[in-house]
Amino acid sequence: MSETVKKGFDKVLFEKRTKYDFEKQLKRKRFNRQNKRCKKGRIVLLGDSITEFFDEHLLDGKSNLEIYNRGISGDTSNRLLERLEENVLSIEPSQIFLLIGTNDFDNGADVGYVFDNIKETVKRIKTALPECDTVLECIYPVNPNYYGCEPTRNEYVGMTNEKIREYAKNNGVTLLDLTELLSDGDGYLSKEYSDDGLHPNEAGNRAIADEISKMLINK
Repeated sequence: MSETVKKGFDKVLFEKRTKYDFEKQLKRKRFNRQNKRCKKGRIVLLGDSITEFFDEHLLDGKSNLEIYNRGISGDTSNRLLERLEENVLSIEPSQIFLLIGTNDFDNGADVGYVFDNIKETVKRIKTALPECDTVLECIYPVNPNYYGCEPTRNEYVGMTNEKIREYAKNNGVTLLDLTELLSDGDGYLSKEYSDDGLHPNEAGNRAIADEISKMLINK
């Protein structure tokens, strides 16, 4: 049984809330078209709006491999699982950076549900692409002073990240934990790195790029 943190988590309602709208479906289909021209054995950034809005060109020159951004704004762990095969696994990347989960909490998910989906995502990647280096990122903190969310949001994020850290350690998964880097003294997403309390701003993305660049593979 998944650990339920939010009382009354309704999986059926969650699935309805996170169903892709027209815009998300278009992005998903666009990735499928782009994949026909993509080379295999490259690097993929996979996630939600934090990934979609990240400028992968900040990583130019850090790897000799092309980097493909497969982020969809508003994405959740369950919907990412649905598009994983067609959007990502089909181009057989040699490295995947996975960051997902923050929007799940906006839609009422509990920690266990999010973590189970993250584990399943990694499992499917490992099964389909055993040689792929999966870099599992801890979910970034938010700043409730600027972002309209529950004051306890970072508690859910923190509990999920603890599970992510343990899972990565025990299963040979590469971990990228930027929690300390991005947090202020209260454990919130630093206003130095975000203008809205959720998405990294230019300074934040540059700081993130610096850390990602240290982990990029070159083949």
